[in-house]
Amino acid sequence: MQVETLKLYDHKCPTPASSYHLSETLCSMPHLTYLRLYGGDLREEFYSTWKANASSIKVETLKLDDHKCPTPASSYHLSETLCSMPHLTYLRLYEGDLREEFYSTWKANASSIKVETLKLDDHKCPTPASSHHLSEALCSMPNLTDLRLDGGDLCEEFYSTLKAKASSIKVQTLKLTNHKFRTPSSHHLLEALCSMPNLTNLRLDGGDLREEFYSTLKAKASSIKVQTLNLTNHQCRTPASSHHLSEALCSMPHLTDLTLDGGDLREEFYSTWKANAPSIKVCVS
Repeated sequence: MQVETLKLYDHKCPTPASSYHLSETLCSMPHLTYLRLYGGDLREEFYSTWKANASSIKVETLKLDDHKCPTPASSYHLSETLCSMPHLTYLRLYEGDLREEFYSTWKANASSIKVETLKLDDHKCPTPASSHHLSEALCSMPNLTDLRLDGGDLCEEFYSTLKAKASSIKVQTLKLTNHKFRTPSSHHLLEALCSMPNLTNLRLDGGDLREEFYSTLKAKASSIKVQTLNLTNHQCRTPASSHHLSEALCSMPHLTDLTLDGGDLREEFYSTWKANAPSIKVCVS
């Protein structure tokens, strides 16, 4: 079979044998480099067979949308597979049901993952431990340079772990969309962003950033490595938040490309920008 790109939508495997056969087939297709599995009903036999044959899979781009792991063992097998696929450089996990076993296994094997671009959309971490394991894994993936976290449910443990391990993360491009924060989480996230040594491109889209985020951003601005910053639908809840954001943007030493799209910027933002205009290095769009 010469197929290089395969997309299976709402696929049904009526029997365990069907799941086994499908998995064996995907592992044996010599030219398959792009695979998308959307929805459907994959049984445990699919994931266990995938794990057993992961080293032979040629796939470079994998998208799993609305994936279901019916048992803890399925989550474990899927995670082991992703860590063992030798050519996998682009991975997207959209929605689905990933259990704690997935995240703990990912953490344990993170150093062997080849993925360079990772997109987690509407991801669910069912327990604080899952959030901790996910954060540990992201900080330990040696090739991960492009990370997108879109929506989902990340507990405070994710952000506190990210802060603690930020200096080891390789990510250069980070996009956070529709992120939700409690007060300590905002502080932890900002501390992490200021400590990530390779982060040059940052996008914050929507979400709920509290005043603590902006005040910490102002205090830490001189240490931020970001060159390209995109703030979309940003909300400054108070006049102080607008002031802190404006001060921070004027103090980021490497910022050359700034996009402000939508959001709620108060008069304090603009008056502070005016006062600090001579120090601004950015090209604004």
